[in-house]
Amino acid sequence: MEVGKVNMFNPQTLPQMDNRPAPQPPVQNIPGEIITDEKKTRNLSTEELQKILEEIRRKLDYFNIQLKIDIDKDLEIPVVKIINIETNEVIRQIPPEYLLELMKKIDQMLGILLERRE
Repeated sequence: MEVGKVNMFNPQTLPQMDNRPAPQPPVQNIPGEIITDEKKTRNLSTEELQKILEEIRRKLDYFNIQLKIDIDKDLEIPVVKIINIETNEVIRQIPPEYLLELMKKIDQMLGILLERRE
């Protein structure tokens, strides 16, 4: 039996990789700030924000979907719901209901702790 030559891994034969991170897409921050990868911010006026929301609503109408944005009265944070217009079913809620309940319970617990400290 004859044993042939075994090819060894040689890292010098591999092409060089660019180690720069991939560019990140712009991120929307609440309320009305757009943050880009250059860390620049731009405040949107109320009119600009209303125009953007109206355009989003108009585009969602093609899919029989409604965008509903409410402010939770206990937590005072925005709650976004995507609703099927035909069935009135909530397709998606951000933040989800279970998370809202958890946040409310945490607020209650913090309130109790602060009352005990005083």
